[in-house]
Amino acid sequence: MSESQRRNDRYGETSLRVSGAPFICLAQDDPQRAKDDISEALGKWSAQGFHVQHYYALTGQVSADLYAGDIDEVHRTLCERWPALRRSLLLRVQLVRTLTNDLRGRVALAASLRNVGDKQALLREASRAAAQIEAENMPWARPMAILLRAGVQAARGDTGEPIVALLRDALQGFQASDMGLHAACVRFWLGKVSGGDEGRALEDSARSWMEAQCIKNPERMAILLAPALAPK
Repeated sequence: MSESQRRNDRYGETSLRVSGAPFICLAQDDPQRAKDDISEALGKWSAQGFHVQHYYALTGQVSADLYAGDIDEVHRTLCERWPALRRSLLLRVQLVRTLTNDLRGRVALAASLRNVGDKQALLREASRAAAQIEAENMPWARPMAILLRAGVQAARGDTGEPIVALLRDALQGFQASDMGLHAACVRFWLGKVSGGDEGRALEDSARSWMEAQCIKNPERMAILLAPALAPK
């Protein structure tokens, strides 16, 4: 980023500040800094239209709110910005479409647990997001859909073996796709759900992996990726 600043490269600087940088703040357990940095960066960017920088900023802001547990704010932000995102045509890009559906599903799950709107409607929204991700027919996307479905079942009160089976399936998919953070978060929740010595070993393994990646609050990171699996 300093190189972009030195060259007065507003495009490069803004892109870096609203894409990867917020998630570094979340790894440091500082969601407020992530939101402040995004706001400052967008203040120097065009307010016209909806560019890829606006998409990155939306993803970062929603993720920071979700991480912090500001569910009223996160649901409002996503609902307000969704029409602009659709008009931008960025959802024609498979990666953007898939990651955005995953984020939309996680926000719906988190909102359903806080009664931010109609719970059953929100769970249906999360299920639709999972179905749209599955329709992409991509090996790396499939475990995201499975994890959302596990969240829907957990939010509806299912426990035990049905959730364990879904989490094991998601874990296998994330590992096969080299998605280390997702795999660690699934191991964390699989450990919580399974219990016993095996469960503790899974949870400890997940914590150790995340701490080795300089993630200061493994549980909050796990909640970010699978909010409905957190203890009620």
